[in-house]
Amino acid sequence: MSAIQSPVTVGSEIVLLLDDHIVAETRHCRQVIHAAEKDPANPMLTAAEPWEGRGP
Repeated sequence: MSAIQSPVTVGSEIVLLLDDHIVAETRHCRQVIHAAEKDPANPMLTAAEPWEGRGP
Protein backbone atom coordinates (compact mmCIF):
# COMPACT_ATOMS: atom_id res chain seq x y z
CA MET A 1 0.00 0.00 0.00
CA SER A 2 1.44 3.38 -0.95
CA ALA A 3 1.51 6.36 1.39
CA ILE A 4 -0.34 9.55 0.54
CA GLN A 5 2.22 12.12 -0.58
CA SER A 6 0.02 15.22 -0.52
CA PRO A 7 -3.35 16.27 0.93
CA VAL A 8 -6.48 15.19 -0.91
CA THR A 9 -8.68 18.16 -1.85
CA VAL A 10 -12.40 17.40 -1.95
CA GLY A 11 -13.74 20.96 -2.00
CA SER A 12 -16.72 22.31 -0.08
CA GLU A 13 -19.42 20.02 -1.50
CA ILE A 14 -20.97 17.06 0.28
CA VAL A 15 -18.82 14.06 -0.61
CA LEU A 16 -19.26 10.35 0.11
CA LEU A 17 -16.14 9.35 2.06
CA LEU A 18 -15.63 5.63 2.55
CA ASP A 19 -11.84 5.57 2.71
CA ASP A 20 -10.93 5.25 6.41
CA HIS A 21 -7.41 6.56 5.76
CA ILE A 22 -8.62 9.78 4.13
CA VAL A 23 -11.16 10.37 6.90
CA ALA A 24 -8.54 9.71 9.61
CA GLU A 25 -6.07 12.13 8.01
CA THR A 26 -8.62 14.93 7.47
CA ARG A 27 -9.18 17.72 10.00
CA HIS A 28 -12.72 18.61 11.05
CA CYS A 29 -14.09 15.47 9.42
CA ARG A 30 -15.64 12.35 10.89
CA GLN A 31 -17.17 9.29 9.32
CA VAL A 32 -20.84 8.65 10.10
CA ILE A 33 -22.63 5.71 8.50
CA HIS A 34 -26.39 5.96 8.07
CA ALA A 35 -28.85 3.34 6.89
CA ALA A 36 -29.69 3.54 3.21
CA GLU A 37 -33.13 4.82 2.27
CA LYS A 38 -34.97 3.24 -0.65
CA ASP A 39 -36.64 5.69 -3.02
CA PRO A 40 -39.51 3.90 -4.84
CA ALA A 41 -39.58 6.64 -7.50
CA ASN A 42 -35.94 5.99 -8.41
CA PRO A 43 -35.14 2.26 -8.22
CA MET A 44 -31.52 1.24 -8.69
CA LEU A 45 -32.45 -2.09 -10.26
CA THR A 46 -35.52 -3.01 -12.25
CA ALA A 47 -36.70 -6.44 -13.34
CA ALA A 48 -36.01 -7.01 -17.03
CA GLU A 49 -37.27 -10.61 -17.20
CA PRO A 50 -40.43 -12.26 -15.78
CA TRP A 51 -38.39 -14.40 -13.34
CA GLU A 52 -36.56 -11.40 -11.87
CA GLY A 53 -39.20 -10.44 -9.34
CA ARG A 54 -39.65 -10.43 -5.61
CA GLY A 55 -40.53 -14.11 -5.43
CA PRO A 56 -43.76 -16.04 -4.91
